[in-house]
Amino acid sequence: MDDEFTTRAIRAATRVPHVDQPPSSVPVYQTNAARATSAVAFGAAPLTPAPA
Repeated sequence: MDDEFTTRAIRAATRVPHVDQPPSSVPVYQTNAARATSAVAFGAAPLTPAPA
């Protein structure tokens, strides 16, 4: 018997199925870049009202 813990269910779940289909669009990733003069200013940013 194997000393290592394995099961067929775990091995089957870790295999990625092959999909023969090209993507229909480029993925869009939501990102944000921010800069602050200090950690305190950066932490206060969500509490500062937006300019009118």
